Amino acid sequence: MKKLLVALLSVAALSACDNRTPEEHKWAETPHVIREIDDCKTYEFEAGGSEHYFTRCPNSTVTHEHDWTEQEGKSHVRKQETNVTVSP
Repeated sequence: MKKLLVALLSVAALSACDNRTPEEHKWAETPHVIREIDDCKTYEFEAGGSEHYFTRCPNSTVTHEHDWTEQEGKSHVRKQETNVTVSP
C-alpha cells in the first residue's frame, strides 16, 4: 500500500511540473525581448530544457564570454570557452 501511495504521489508531482499549453511552449521557445536599455535588447528563449539569453546592441560593440565544462566518461572533464565580439 505504501509503495502504491508513493508511486501515485510521484506521478502527480511529475505531471504538475509542466502544464503549459502548446501555444505557451511555442512562445517560450521563440526568442522574446525581456529587457531594453538604450539600443540594446536582451532576449530569452527555451531550448533543450534550459533558458537561453542573448543580447543585441546594433549600435554598440558587444563582447560575450562563456565558460563551461563537459563530463567525458567517469574521470575526464573537458573545459571549454567561447568568446564572441561583435562590432557595428
